[in-house]
Amino acid sequence: MASRRTALCGIGVWTRYALTSGGIGRFTARVMHTRLTRIPSSSGLSRRALRSLGGGGHAHRRTHAGCGLRRPRPIRAAQGGSVEEGSEPPSPEPARECLAAVQDAEPLASAALPDPVPPSPPPLPQLDPWITPPNTAPQRVADTRRQPMRLSALFEEFCHYLRVEKEATPRSVQTYRWCFGDFEAFVMQQVGGTVLLSHFTVEHCRSYQYDLANRGLKTNTIRVRLATLSSFGKWAVRRDKLVRNPTDALTRPRKKARLPHVPRWATIEKLLEPSIAVRERVLVALMALGALRRSEVVALDVGDVAPDFGLSRVLGKGGHEASLPLPALARGMLTEYVQMERAGAAPTEPLFVVTFRTKGGTPSTRRMSGQRIWKIIKDLGRRVGVPELHPHALRHACGAEFLRRTHGNLRVVQEHLRHRDVQTTTVYTKITQEDLQQQLRVFDNEGESKKDSRPSPQGI
Repeated sequence: MASRRTALCGIGVWTRYALTSGGIGRFTARVMHTRLTRIPSSSGLSRRALRSLGGGGHAHRRTHAGCGLRRPRPIRAAQGGSVEEGSEPPSPEPARECLAAVQDAEPLASAALPDPVPPSPPPLPQLDPWITPPNTAPQRVADTRRQPMRLSALFEEFCHYLRVEKEATPRSVQTYRWCFGDFEAFVMQQVGGTVLLSHFTVEHCRSYQYDLANRGLKTNTIRVRLATLSSFGKWAVRRDKLVRNPTDALTRPRKKARLPHVPRWATIEKLLEPSIAVRERVLVALMALGALRRSEVVALDVGDVAPDFGLSRVLGKGGHEASLPLPALARGMLTEYVQMERAGAAPTEPLFVVTFRTKGGTPSTRRMSGQRIWKIIKDLGRRVGVPELHPHALRHACGAEFLRRTHGNLRVVQEHLRHRDVQTTTVYTKITQEDLQQQLRVFDNEGESKKDSRPSPQGI
């Protein structure tokens, strides 16, 4: 009895060690537990010894779960001493059978484990009998929603190109928008809806040119409108938005030379009389003596005034800055205006301002706009008897008078008017006809007194 107990305790220790190893140890412990549970209760082993042979409580449960083997049924004896069906009688030599089971553990593990079976896919849900599939062919959503690009959206990209790559000024971009908006409104009336890129065709461009002529617009105005469409078409072709520029098939009207309307210098002198308000006289002096554009006048600040020189900074077309000297008459008027109207103003504040009342009745001040200068000069022209006077006519008067007083020095006039090309300045040579008329008087004074009395070579 003592030797059997010693052998069984050794087997239990080995089983505990096998539980700490891999899957083979677990399976071996399971086999050992299956054999040892058949030891009869009359063997004399205690409950703790039997538990140690099986590997303990938790390890025993983990062994069953890991090997996937069913727990053996307990042996129950029926009445009369017979064994129930499904049970086996106790073995007379449990220790020997345990040793044999340990030796055959590995081949038994390979024989007892079945091959893995892949899980079967879940069955598809059954459709109701009243649901019928559609007969239409499947289509892509993008194909049903694909439409040509709107022409206005492409023009916004063109304006972005003008600002970033061409560095166009905001006023130039505004002019492009205004001209293109007129063309888009015309095409919208023709197509009766949204103007798409496919509507930018030769037919619509030619119809628009004829419509401009029917409105009675000037030739140069029509050329500017068509030049806007041409620039947009060239850009769209370079960006592969169009195959060809539709404006290439048009014949633009010829550019006609038109002389500007220049007021007489006597009219300018009337506008500079002391009877006129100080601010109005300064505006006339800057445009008639300094040849400033109205956009350059409204951009002046208080700090740009140099009393001994004129203007230290003038923001011209295209964002170009330059200093501009002024004659003594204009400098005196400008200094008087700053002392009376803009005394105490910071150098960064605007030179010309307008004061108005808001809807709540509070007075407010802002920089003067170019439209306000237009109204002031038109009002001055009506007071002196020249209703057709406008701000840019004062600049023309300055160019013509300066050219006459410098005896035709185009280079000086070009520098004062800040022209890039001298060909732009030559227009003032065509409007100073008074000097030419005075030179032609030689035919009237000496034509009759000095006649050539020599006979003609042809005998006439």
